[in-house]
Amino acid sequence: MPKAERRQSGPTRAEPYPAIRPGDKPKGTNSKPSAPKALADKPAKAINATSKATNFLQTIATPKKVEPKTEAKPKSEAKPKTEVKPKTEAKPKTEAKPTKKSESPNDASSAKPSSFLDITLPTHLPSGDIPIYDTCSTIRQKINALLGKDNSKPENGIPGQFKKDGTPKPYTQAQFLRDIGGGNSASLGRFLKAKKIMGGAESPIYPGAYAFFEKKRIWQAGKKTKAREKVEKDQPNGLPLRDPNHMWITVMQGEDPRQFLNAYGN
Repeated sequence: MPKAERRQSGPTRAEPYPAIRPGDKPKGTNSKPSAPKALADKPAKAINATSKATNFLQTIATPKKVEPKTEAKPKSEAKPKTEVKPKTEAKPKTEAKPTKKSESPNDASSAKPSSFLDITLPTHLPSGDIPIYDTCSTIRQKINALLGKDNSKPENGIPGQFKKDGTPKPYTQAQFLRDIGGGNSASLGRFLKAKKIMGGAESPIYPGAYAFFEKKRIWQAGKKTKAREKVEKDQPNGLPLRDPNHMWITVMQGEDPRQFLNAYGN
């Protein structure tokens, strides 16, 4: 007996699409492409969005060409500055030569010391002592003249000391002892009383008094006496500080001690 057809509940199913085989052509009006129509039906904004999307995809898909960077041209080196020539030094002005002035002992502006006491006497002795070329008798004569008969002469006044009338003060014994730098009134008295040419040579008055009068002679540009020149010739290193009156000489019978001594007692 034939089977009864099954009833379908609900809506009827649509017929399936016919099978399409290779080589079959589409039938009916559906064969035309619907894309242009669909694009035409779309609004302008949708078309722009799709075109932008396609352009974006194309830019991602296509690799970018990396153009090599152009090397920066080296900057032109700055030209060296022209050296500034140093200024020529100004030649020093020639100093005006000082006019020579006639020097006088009393001229305070001259190169000489303010008084004869400031003069330094030269010496050639290894000991540094000043050689003495005046005998003791000569020094006694000069001391007596300074403190005696020639005491009132202006050239024998105390340097830098004046009376009320403007004349230099004469030397006193105390001032003389201070200026020669040694001795006292007692030693000065003994020296002045000594005898013979070199009597008193061991006194402290002798070397100090010689230096005093030698400076005074140089200050006043005094000349040397013949006796002084003879001593310089006979005793180049100066006279000895030895008093022949205090010497002991052993002699044989008939011998004279004076034959063993020179004119200066040594």
